[in-house]
Amino acid sequence: MEINKKGLQLLQDSFLRERVFGFRELSEEKIVQRMRNLDLHLEGPFYCVVLFAPYLMEKEADLIDRLLLKLLGSVRDEYRRSGMESYTISDNYCNIVGVLSLPSEEAYHKLNKVTRKLTNELIRKYDVDMFVGVGEMVSQISQLNKSKDTAAEALAYKFTFSNDHVISAKDVKRYYSQGTLELKMHYDWVMGCFYDGNLDLMAVRLGNLFAEVSAVSTNSLDSVRNVCIELTASLLRVVREMGVTNSPEINGIYTYIAQMSSEAEIEAWFLNYCAGLLQKVGELRKDKNQQILNQAERYIEENLRDRDLSVQTVSDYVDLSAPYFGNLFYRIKGMHINEYINRARVKEAQRLLTESTEKVAAIAASLGFSSPNYFNSVFKRYTGTTPQRFREMR
Repeated sequence: MEINKKGLQLLQDSFLRERVFGFRELSEEKIVQRMRNLDLHLEGPFYCVVLFAPYLMEKEADLIDRLLLKLLGSVRDEYRRSGMESYTISDNYCNIVGVLSLPSEEAYHKLNKVTRKLTNELIRKYDVDMFVGVGEMVSQISQLNKSKDTAAEALAYKFTFSNDHVISAKDVKRYYSQGTLELKMHYDWVMGCFYDGNLDLMAVRLGNLFAEVSAVSTNSLDSVRNVCIELTASLLRVVREMGVTNSPEINGIYTYIAQMSSEAEIEAWFLNYCAGLLQKVGELRKDKNQQILNQAERYIEENLRDRDLSVQTVSDYVDLSAPYFGNLFYRIKGMHINEYINRARVKEAQRLLTESTEKVAAIAASLGFSSPNYFNSVFKRYTGTTPQRFREMR
């Protein structure tokens, strides 16, 4: 059965996704046979994955897909013009995945130069920010997913190792081979201190990170600046996800850090900056927590007569887990939520006992108490007298 051009492209894309993302293991022999059947010209003998990560979130939704298609075509065509057979697919994050067939090791050596030129053209032509990770060279199609993984790993260090928006896995690997600990581990330690709000421990972690970077760098101050920028960018992403919207853009911070003249100055600035962000996060959390409590109090007031009213029903209403909401409520209000519900019911009972002639048992039932005796017990706990005696005193 003959397959039309569009159908063939879909099959090619599907096959490349299997290889790049490691969805299904196949022997090299079966892979080569499938490639022939699908008219995929990836003869090698070397292969590489290049991962383009454009920042498209600020674009209009109807433009993203059209821009993505243009980027896919531009990446593919430019590599082919440079003598490297190339196919492109996109992943679930609107990244461009370039699958390259390299005729020689020399082609891999010039790949960074070609990629930098292409990246700058794409940024200028399509007015889009992006970073690009170049994976390690592999010698078999079955290893494409490993090349993709190293390209993604390289992207994690875009401010530390970036050369004109391009980060090569071999540069990151060369840095590691000089004996330093993995930077990501240090980053995670520093970020963990931020999550915990522990600036004292962060100062220790940051000093260790800067010392590791300085020990293996030919220009320690530039390296420390780059690491500080990487950490600051991570912090900004985190606090914006938390809802802090009035923090500065990373480009302005980059210029500011680049003017710092010592590692001590950089470290002091970063710790002070973290303190300011933590204060903003704290204020935001306080506001959000108060909004949640206001919602909960309104819900309780409107559902006092519901016998099933409890920490579970209220936490479901505010869309939080019962343990988390219960702790939050107690921390802010100074009482457990069941106590708050009982107090609110007793207050409403006082009003009904004063303004109506309903029997005590009927009031107890209408406010969700399981029995008149339990109602009497709760009422006396908070007022010092029984419901009947309270009515007689009015």
